[in-house]
Amino acid sequence: MTESQVSQCKYKDHVDKATTDFVDVIKVARSQHIAIRTACIEASLSCVNPLPVMVQNALYEVSIPFFQVIGSCIRFYLLLEVDRDIFAFFEWASEKLPIIYEGDNGSNY
Repeated sequence: MTESQVSQCKYKDHVDKATTDFVDVIKVARSQHIAIRTACIEASLSCVNPLPVMVQNALYEVSIPFFQVIGSCIRFYLLLEVDRDIFAFFEWASEKLPIIYEGDNGSNY
């Protein structure tokens, strides 16, 4: 696959997923965490904001996994809420992706 073919890869939601900006990936993970908090507020009987302390503390323990592919390496991260507006992430794992190499004799390994 050539570089131009990779840049043209589109998925059904019309987002170019062949190249991802790390900041955008973090923003999506953060918005998922905020969506969980919003769902908790909407599900509470009185729609109280801030949520009860017990629920707030439970939300601090929720981590959102996300990943990024850089070249032939995939990196997995976890996003954690430190404070209501402060989030942290750390690299959970990193692996090389398998690469298919076509040899001179046509064999793949």
